This record gives sequence, C-alpha cells and structure tokens, in this order.
Amino acid sequence: MGVGGRQRCLVGLVIFVASTIVLFADILFEESSSRPASSSISLNPKMLIYNAVQKTGSQTMNKLFKKLSDPKRRDFDYHHFSCQASGNNSRQKSDYEQEVFRRRVLSKAKKHRKVLISQEVHFIEFPLDELHPTYFTMLRDPVERFRSRYRWSRIGKETAKTQFRSQGFYEPIAVRNLNFDQWRKRKFDECVLGDHRACNPQPGDIVDNQVSYLCGQGLKCVSFGDREGLQRAKDNIERYYPVVGVLEMLKETFVVMNRFLPMFAKAIRPLYNQHKEEYHLNSSSQKSGNVSEEIAEKLKKIFSVEYELYDFVKARLADQYMKVFTYIPTHKIIAIIAAFARSNHFSHYVQLSVFLGESLVVHQPHEIRAHLRR
Repeated sequence: MGVGGRQRCLVGLVIFVASTIVLFADILFEESSSRPASSSISLNPKMLIYNAVQKTGSQTMNKLFKKLSDPKRRDFDYHHFSCQASGNNSRQKSDYEQEVFRRRVLSKAKKHRKVLISQEVHFIEFPLDELHPTYFTMLRDPVERFRSRYRWSRIGKETAKTQFRSQGFYEPIAVRNLNFDQWRKRKFDECVLGDHRACNPQPGDIVDNQVSYLCGQGLKCVSFGDREGLQRAKDNIERYYPVVGVLEMLKETFVVMNRFLPMFAKAIRPLYNQHKEEYHLNSSSQKSGNVSEEIAEKLKKIFSVEYELYDFVKARLADQYMKVFTYIPTHKIIAIIAAFARSNHFSHYVQLSVFLGESLVVHQPHEIRAHLRR
C-alpha cells in the first residue's frame, strides 16, 4: 500500500474512533451538564426562576437580566415580582401564597415563549405533571454576606427603621433589649465580640440564611443550622438548579451560565464587562475593609452549616467551569484533524486519537459529530 493509501486508512481510523467517542459523549455530557442522571425531573429550559438571595449581587444580576431581555432583542421576557406576603418573612409563603406564586409564574409562561421570573423568595416546588421551571440563584461567602447585610440595614434611617421593626427575622431580638438608636449605632465588631444575639445566632433561630433560599418552604428551611434543611437544599440544587453562581467566582459563574442557561445568559459576560461600573450600586457605601481574623474565625464556626452549603456550591461550579472552560471550538478541532491528515507520521495519529478521547467526552459533541460525519 502506498503512502497516500496508508494515510487515508489512518485518517479513516481516527475519524471512526472519534465518531464513536462523540456518540457516547452525548450521553455522558447530557447526564453531567445540569442535574444528576438519577433525577427523573424534567426541567423547562424556557422558564427560569431567579429566586434571588439578598446581598449576593442580586441588583447586579437583575440589571443584567433586564438588559438582556431588551424588547429590541426579544430574547426573553423579564418579570420582577416584589416581595409581598403576610407576616415578617415575605420569602416564606403560606400554602395559599405558594399556589398564587405558581399560578402567576405559569400565567407568564403561557403568554410568552421564554420567560424569566425574579423574586426574593425561598424555593417553591411546582407540580410534576408538567415540565418543572428551571431555577437559578447566587450565593456569597456567608461571613461577608452577614456583615454586608448588617451594615446595609443600618445605612439609611428609613431603611434602618424598617429593619428594626422586622421583629427578628433578619436578626434574632429575643435578648436584644436595645432602642432604635442603640441598635443602629452599635458597630459590627462590637456586636460579634460582645456576644450579642443579633450577631451570634443560635441553632433553631429564625435567620435570613442562604440555606433557606435553596431548601424551600417550612420550618426546617428557616431554622438556623438545621442539617435536614441543608440536605434538602443540596438535593434541590441537584434537581432544579443547573447553575448556582457564586459572587466571589463571578467570571466562572458567567461562563457556566452561558453554557447551561444559554436562552437567558448567552451574552451576560461581555455585557457585564462593558458596563461594570453601572452594576455596582452599593459597593461604594459598604467598603469597610476585611474583618479581623478573630471575628472571621468566630463567625465561621457559627455559620458552619452555611459554609458547608457554600463550599458544596463552589466545588460544583468549579467542576462545571472546568468542563466549559477547556472546551475547544469545533473549527479548531477540524483544523487540527486536517493538519494531522497531511502528516505521514503514525505517532501524530495516535496523539490525535488521545486528544479526541480526552477532550470530546467532556465537551459539546453535537457540532463535532456533524463535522466528523461529512
């Protein structure tokens, strides 16, 4: 067999191996892309609920979503629901309020092809007799979020009055015994180190924690430090949240959103990079340096359950990011195949086979398969 014939045989062998890998890659990638293979829940990719967690960059994210939903682009329709409910905790809903929320969401979806609903609300499950809405949210380092909320609640007098009247949802007040001025002027460091209950929540206290937003409705979800609530939050993430972003990993969050929520976040990273200053409304008023090591260590122990969820989400996001970040565009892979096809060295074909085997399994196989079959 001549050199040309041997070369064509080797190219054919490589393409056959690559095609086989890609066919199986479809299954593997689909299972790992958004939710566990064991989950039987089907998510509606055209209906996204952003149940925003307060003080995790929600203003920035809502502004980005609103910009991306510009009527001129007609990519999707954006609706922001205000937080209204009986009682002090508007994020926890009665059975009736949950049903009202479901009907409101579904009514928007019936009218529009793609819809994004944003509201500060703890996770609400939908009936499984139809496609379940897809969920998305953001988390933040628990200590930084707690401190940010503490300072924010005291910045403006009217805001502070509202927070002071919240009767303990955001800060336990069972042993506070302070008037409004004392409460507002007390420094964060003093609050933590002085063992004031507002900055030292105890297991079972009702606190505005991040676990609640992902756990959902019910006492277990709002009870501080409840491990059953933590597990339920993790389970909900795996079932209903293709992406949970992290404020401290914003670049990775945008990359993963672009891949796993393409109908709503395809251009979110360049949009953010073009208008960074516009999307940081509160940063200037809350810059106060880092917390001391003593305070950080104390709060990390108090918020240990919160950190378990935070670390779980960070690890999941990092894994998703690596799969997307190492993605090699189709045209580059085809160019490499063409370059190797012009070589007479068998070792080059072996390298190409290894390259395809290592890369295609964890990347988008659909486009590549189309090219390999040509």
